[in-house]
Amino acid sequence: MKNNQTHQQDIITGKSSPLSLEDLAHAYTELQENKMLIQHLTEQNKTLKKELQALKKNANQAKQNQQNLLANISHEIRTPLHAIVGLSNSLKDITDENDRKESIEIIENSAFVLGAMISNILDTAKIDSRNVKLEAHPFNLKTLIKNLQTTFTYRLKNKPVEFKIEVDENIPDLVEGDEQKLLHVLFNLLSNAERFTESGMIKLSVAVLKSLQDKILTTFTIEDTGRGLSSDDPHLSHERLEDYIENRRKLNKEGLGLGLPITSTLIKLLKGDVKIDSDNRPDPMEGSATVESNVNNGVKITAVLPLKRYRGKNDERKIVPAEDDTLLSTLNVLIAEDNNINRKYFSILLNKWGIHHTFVNNGNEAIEKINTHDFDLVLLDINMPELDGFETTEAIRKMEDAKKCSVPVIGVSASVLTEYKIKGKKVGMNYFLSKPFKPEQLKELLTEFAMKKQKEDDPFSNDNMLGEYFGNDYVAAAEIFKIFIEESIPEINNWEELLQEKGTRELGIRSHALKSVLEMLGLSSLSENCFELEQACAFGEAHNLLKEKIEHIKSEIKKTEPRIKKQYQFISKMPNKND
Repeated sequence: MKNNQTHQQDIITGKSSPLSLEDLAHAYTELQENKMLIQHLTEQNKTLKKELQALKKNANQAKQNQQNLLANISHEIRTPLHAIVGLSNSLKDITDENDRKESIEIIENSAFVLGAMISNILDTAKIDSRNVKLEAHPFNLKTLIKNLQTTFTYRLKNKPVEFKIEVDENIPDLVEGDEQKLLHVLFNLLSNAERFTESGMIKLSVAVLKSLQDKILTTFTIEDTGRGLSSDDPHLSHERLEDYIENRRKLNKEGLGLGLPITSTLIKLLKGDVKIDSDNRPDPMEGSATVESNVNNGVKITAVLPLKRYRGKNDERKIVPAEDDTLLSTLNVLIAEDNNINRKYFSILLNKWGIHHTFVNNGNEAIEKINTHDFDLVLLDINMPELDGFETTEAIRKMEDAKKCSVPVIGVSASVLTEYKIKGKKVGMNYFLSKPFKPEQLKELLTEFAMKKQKEDDPFSNDNMLGEYFGNDYVAAAEIFKIFIEESIPEINNWEELLQEKGTRELGIRSHALKSVLEMLGLSSLSENCFELEQACAFGEAHNLLKEKIEHIKSEIKKTEPRIKKQYQFISKMPNKND
């Protein structure tokens, strides 16, 4: 303590005194610690510099890859686009029918190729963002294969390459799965075979490997006689299709360079295990892809994918049989579309099928038209000015008129985002149609709605209900319908006042009395709603909950009232079957 005080006094007075051993030891320790800290900071700085250089290198490489990809995309897209634009402009000058037909075939094929390229680009973005999802629905597998045959037969017409198709007779016409992703897989694999095959043969074989109840394990084999890979290539020892993809892609720089990597990911997404060792057998009811390659004998790729046999049950979108255009001609369609090219396309198709249609430019005009006219169906472009398709649908569903608020709505958009479809369903759209669509897709959809309309226009096409409850006595049936329309509906609309004035007991009695009448009229769902209301009254539920149930019943009655009135008019004009 004395030494410290002396040292402090020396500092104040400017005098110096010799340092003690203790001070020297302390100073030495601090010096060593500072030296170690400097060394640590120096090493850390070197590490950060290396990491920064690596990041900079990766960023530059990513930028270069992006530029190469954009250059590739620009080059590859311009080829089919050039054919479409060039031949479209020259069609008006072509007089020979065969030349016109050939030009149209080239335009159709170029459009198909362009669509496949865009799908690959979009799938890449979805996969990178982990936003890709399966969308299973029924489709015709044989038709899909036939379309591929038409496309690639045409694409190979200028090469000495024969395109063969072999389809197992056990393959069902209708299967359930993700049609678009399966199409992408097969298109990309066939495009790969086309690119590397200068002569010889390309073959697509489809067969059933195993069938278990509704599940079908299906093999898709693509063989080509193009340039293969040597058997001792190091990449072939890897059990990954990506390695084969990268190796073969290096042999040829053409193409986007997206198709096969996407194919690998899509096969896995479709419940496939991607393998390159052909000796590894796939799991009996799982999918896989195997690659066999020989430098002289081309490449054979087999993708084994599970599909489901379509049974036609519990599926919202039924496959509609082909109908003649007479049925379609009964439709009156409103189309909200602001693009003149799209308008022209719609007009050509609907005129061909004899469908009466009206065009408007935006959502506001669509609502005005619906308020003043009756339509059987509304097609809404999603991205319209002023009021988009979603907002327009919401406005339609809020209309007071029961018929107008329930008119079927089809959303139409070039977007492939799943969020669009989810939002469309949420706001009340009946279906979502993605652009570009083929004429048969639109026709199938319109036929489905036309068939529903036909059933609505003939309210008793199945008169079992009349026979069961009224013994085919149309006079008695008409009297019940009349009482329901003139007395029961107004009474239901006053149930909230009834609850307020006379309480739950009286409301329960009225809802009980109405159940059987609703059943007789074929309104089983509403009868069930009245039963639930009766039970809620019996258990003394709170008035606000009862009012919610009443509002639901009133809303359903409002939707059903036009059909009930149409049935009443139909019955009133019918002679009694008992007479």
